[in-house]
Parts: sequence; structure tokens; C-alpha cells
Amino acid sequence: MLKSASTELRWPAVIDPRYAQVFAAFVQLEASQWLPAERLRALQAVQLASRLQHAAQASRWFAPRLAGIDLQAANAFAALATLPILTRADLQDPAAGLFCEVGDAHGPTVSLSTSGSTGEPVKILCTLAAQALRQAFQLRNFAWHQLDTRKTYASIRSGLKLGPESPPQRAANWNAALAALFGSGPSWSLGINAPLERQLAALAGEGAHYLASYPSNLRGLLELSPDNPCGLEAVISAGEAMDPALAEALAQAWGVRVLDEYSSEELGPIATLCERGRFHCMAEGLIVEILRQDNSPCAPGEPGRVVVTDLRNFATAMIRYATNDYALPGEACDCGRALPTLARIVGRERNLVRLPDGSRFWPNLSLMHGDAMRERLRQFQLLQVAPTTIRLRLRPRRALSAEDRAVLEETVRAACGALFTVELEAFDGPLPTGPNGKFLEFQCLLPDAGQARR
Repeated sequence: MLKSASTELRWPAVIDPRYAQVFAAFVQLEASQWLPAERLRALQAVQLASRLQHAAQASRWFAPRLAGIDLQAANAFAALATLPILTRADLQDPAAGLFCEVGDAHGPTVSLSTSGSTGEPVKILCTLAAQALRQAFQLRNFAWHQLDTRKTYASIRSGLKLGPESPPQRAANWNAALAALFGSGPSWSLGINAPLERQLAALAGEGAHYLASYPSNLRGLLELSPDNPCGLEAVISAGEAMDPALAEALAQAWGVRVLDEYSSEELGPIATLCERGRFHCMAEGLIVEILRQDNSPCAPGEPGRVVVTDLRNFATAMIRYATNDYALPGEACDCGRALPTLARIVGRERNLVRLPDGSRFWPNLSLMHGDAMRERLRQFQLLQVAPTTIRLRLRPRRALSAEDRAVLEETVRAACGALFTVELEAFDGPLPTGPNGKFLEFQCLLPDAGQARR
């Protein structure tokens, strides 16, 4: 039930004016998700035309690239397809001309920054209008996941100014917009740098019905605690690709629903699972393309690069921005929503093995989670450090014999390719994470050979 901002005027509710824009967007999103696909695409075309017209006037980067092109709604998608792919390096360049002046209707702008798991800083400007839509997407996500927002929500993630031994950071609500509009139960957060044992102690001590964290962290918690640590009802994974085998293991061992969300600091929510278990793109604010290396669109079920156009945030011209993620386009969903679908978010470009001839493929990491590996290793990470060399970082369960080492090397070659030489690097404690606390089971460290551009 909608919460009134007045203790006297309970019904119909009086909306808190600070979140009126969020509520207005949420109401529209609740309706637009059921629009026919043709109507949804037509509305996207209208907004895309407005977005491109603004970029042609306000962005030094896009002005010459859009000059002379028909930017009306009927031609908007064709115009978009002519543009080059915007890279993270482009976004990092302050002289690129991607920051734009905006009108009063967009509201004030704030600066957002993220290091990403590579440690490469990115800064964008984001308008109040764009932030309101992102908050509305989050409210819709809660509704899709059928979360009881009166219950306790826990988050273990990066981006918090908390040390490894810091106590949980408590809050009276999940977020301010939810609390103001619908009411909210409490929440607490813990830094991803906290040891797993400390995370489990916090879950047991603070309690939680819902836990949001990275899949790699959830895997570590599951290995330490085969039983549900505190009566969790659902876990929400984000920030990394969720392994379907891990999702199944969590569901069976802890008896929880596993909810996966795809988002980024630069773009906000990109796609989320519906009740049928299919990812739907947030088409009211984003155009999500899945492209081959030649920038042609992938067919359903074919993996390709994720390229996103932000239709709402006019302060930074993120048009055809490559997220460096890979995903598979999906078919229409029988849930009834015409929002475009993704069959699966596979991972990041650096999660691909690169062969000496330049070809790439996904390592078969399921082999690294087999019984033979679990018997020998508490934790592993594969790093491609040379064209034909894979380094296996490992945290062993026991002293490794020559036979153990042979099994490890054979399994790595089965997962990554027979041509690779395997180096072993043992650690006594947990393996190091990336700059933002995320952990990648495979990472290619070879210099980027560049991407196709148009």
C-alpha cells in the first residue's frame, strides 16, 4: 500500500514531494512493461530521436558523427546503427566531449564514479531525472521478485568505507525512496573485504531475510556454511555473472530463491529476472544491443558484446557504450512482458581465453568445480599470463603431492585448452580480489588487442 507523507491524510495517500518523480516513473513502468512490442519500440524510437538530437547539439564527440543524418523518430534506430562503439577508454577521456549541458527539466547533476573490477576509474555526470528512473526500476525489481519490503535486507559489497573488522553498517530502511513511498524494513551492510567467517557471524547476529552480494562471495559463504546461516528467504546476486550450477547449489542447500540482477554504476539497472526466470532489459530507459565483433546484431542464443544506449541521462552521452560484458539475446518471454530479453549474461571480455591466433572462447569452468578439484582446493583462480600460459592460483586443502599437481594441471588444460602450460601459485589464505572486491575465477591478463569499430 502506498505510504502517505501526512499522518492526517492517510487515504488517498499524499506523495512525499521529494520522491514524486520516482513515483511517477514507477507508475508508468508498471504499465509500460505490458505494452505490445511494437508500441514499446515506437516509444523507444521517439525518446532515442530526442537523445540523438541533443547529443548532436551538445556533445563534441557526437556532433560530427551525427552531422547530416536524419534524426527523426522514424529513422532513429537506423541512425543509431551508424555510430561507432563508445569504449570505456573514451569515457575516461575528459577531453572527449561526452559531458553535456542539460535543460532545467533534467534537474541538477551529480558526479558518479566507479573503478570497475579492472581498477580503471570512470566518472560520469548523472541527472536527477535519470537517477529517479533508476530508482523506479529498482522499485519495479522489488515487485518482480515479490520481496516483502517490511523485512530485513542485508548487503555485502564493495564501495563502502568499512574495514575488514568494521561492524555492520545499519540503516532504518532499504533506501529512502522505498521508505517514503511504500514503507521499508531495516537493512545493514558489510564490506566485501570482511572475512567470510565474519560475514557469517554478522548474518547470524544481525539476521536477514534477503542477502545481496557477488556470486563469488556467495560461493565462499556456501562452502563455509552448507546450512542457511540465518533463515534467508532469497539471495540477490549482482556485479558478476551467476553460474547456474552455483544458483542451483544455493537453492538446494539454503532453500532460498536465487535472484539475479544485471546492472552497472554507469548505467544503473540494465536487466533483471522476471518470475519466469528470464532477464528483461529496462527498455524504458535503455537500448541494449548484443553485437558480434563486426557490430552486427547477434541472433537469439548467440553470445555477443553488450552495447547500451542510455536514453535518460543527457548529462553524459553514453550512446552505444560497450560495457565489456557478453550476453546472449533471448526469445520472447511467456510472462507477457514485451521488454527485450537476454537468455544469459555470460561474463566480461576478460573472462575469455585468448588463443595465439587471436580467437577467443569461454573456459569450461564447470570442470574446475568437479569432485577432483573440491577434494584438493578450497579456492582457485585461473589467470592467462601469456599466450600459451595459464597460472593457477590455489588455496589447497592439504599439502599437494606430485599426483595432485598432475590432476590440477590436467584439469586446467581440459578447461582452457591442451596447448597451455600450467603454472601453480599456492596461497595460505584467501586469494586476492580485484580493486573493487570482486573475484573473477578466470581472467585474461594479455594486453587488449582492440575492438572492431565503425
